[in-house]
Amino acid sequence: MTVRNVLLCGFGAFGAQHAAAWRKSMTAPRLFISDPDPSARERARALGLEHVAEDPSVYLDQVDLVDIVTPPRLHLPVALAALARGKHVFIEKPAVTSLDEARQLMAAVDASGCAVQIGFVLRCHPLVEKAKALIASRAIGRLLAVEGDFSGWKRMRDDSTIIENDGVHFLDLMRHLAGVPVRSVEARGVSLLGAEKDDDIRIDLAFEEGISGNLRLGVLACGEVE
Repeated sequence: MTVRNVLLCGFGAFGAQHAAAWRKSMTAPRLFISDPDPSARERARALGLEHVAEDPSVYLDQVDLVDIVTPPRLHLPVALAALARGKHVFIEKPAVTSLDEARQLMAAVDASGCAVQIGFVLRCHPLVEKAKALIASRAIGRLLAVEGDFSGWKRMRDDSTIIENDGVHFLDLMRHLAGVPVRSVEARGVSLLGAEKDDDIRIDLAFEEGISGNLRLGVLACGEVE
């Protein structure tokens, strides 16, 4: 498929990065921008983007693909609108905010026949590709366990948790490297800082073929800090 026209929904910090990436791509498609925030639309115009609107429906019939970089709560409605018009979709993670929304998205994908891709960019990293090849060839033996730790001081977001913002990348890599389905998941979370959302989360995974997974996500890390 040749992508000639792309609708970029959301022009915050990540939306601007997506726009820059599209402009540098080999196909360099024509970009259409939608964002309900007037200041975001002004930033897009200041960068020389001509097709800028508040409502994404204005451009849906003119594009080949819809790139969704809105706040997570808007991912599903924008994706459903695009799929209903027969458009392929790229969604930044987290794709949706609940299991029910995930089922709605999957049903819409099946009904439309279009493709939906989530922004799990770490799969494309050369080191991940090398690790995947080593594991698949059994060059270093059989995979028994995968572990991940993403903890340290960082900004907490008010629209999603550290699972949705960071953990999804690690969970996806664990599934990608294991190469087999997950049989069970157990998760525990606590708010050490007293915030509304948990800031220290442990996730235990049991994959098929006896592979185990363990992931820690946290704003706090044990040890000395300044």
